[in-house]
Amino acid sequence: MTIVLVVVGIIVLIGYLVFARMGGIKPQVKFYVKNYAKLRSQGYSNEQAIENLMNFYLQGEPDWKAEFMHSRYTDYLNNFDELVHDIMLFYYHIDPIYEVWEVDKGKTPVSDYVIFHQAEKYLGYYKRKYGIILNSIPTQVSGEKTADDYFNKGEKFFIKGQYNQAIKAFSKSIDLNPHFVEAYIGRGSAYAKPPGKLDLAISDFEQAIKLDPKSFKAYTGRALVYALKGMPDQAISDFTNAIKLNPNHGSAYVGRATAYVGKGEYDKGWEDVHKAQSLGFQFPREFMEYLQKASGRKK
Repeated sequence: MTIVLVVVGIIVLIGYLVFARMGGIKPQVKFYVKNYAKLRSQGYSNEQAIENLMNFYLQGEPDWKAEFMHSRYTDYLNNFDELVHDIMLFYYHIDPIYEVWEVDKGKTPVSDYVIFHQAEKYLGYYKRKYGIILNSIPTQVSGEKTADDYFNKGEKFFIKGQYNQAIKAFSKSIDLNPHFVEAYIGRGSAYAKPPGKLDLAISDFEQAIKLDPKSFKAYTGRALVYALKGMPDQAISDFTNAIKLNPNHGSAYVGRATAYVGKGEYDKGWEDVHKAQSLGFQFPREFMEYLQKASGRKK
């Protein structure tokens, strides 16, 4: 029972972080998406647009940032989102190379996981707005609410804990835009809340993965539901896929550690605990006490 309560507590924490608000990221994401779209509309190739934005950002920046970004150049060409993610980490003074803070934590109380998910949310919004994602812009009649309007309502309901209303709002968003990955993730997250329609939650996360096989949030969301259903092997598999997509975001290590501990695989659990802690995550005291007692190890 103790480990089940701890698992639920961790899931609640991760859900809160996914929908946390951080205002500074929004204008930054808007700037890079808008200018990428503008360059492409002016006839620039994907490669030329990426180079232009990289060079703009790197003006006056230290050499180590330039070296890091050039090492990631192929990733940026394959996925524009990766460029924006890295710039957001730099913006909040987090070093993606060494996975440590560049400034005092007390002055910047935010994790790279929160930054990633806020960037992901605004990327989806502005890419739809500026037409970067094919087949993702819903037809809008003047004066009518859009998929984004209902998605934003769903988010607000979710944050307030009004999950039934959130499900209705996300559903309307999906009706207007069946390609809206974030809406499926939002509705899946709401379905997962007690009393829980876990099979429906899994179905939504599966649809999100089908639409975007590189969605970190979709894999972590489905993994958390598998954990709630008492399916640790499936949860571990999804957390592992999420880690492959984004190895520097600690939430997947938190979830996988919990699943390993639930299976009694304590050494693997400890490995993920240490990795998550190195990325700035702290586990609940009850979880750590349980793991220490069950494994016979202090750390």
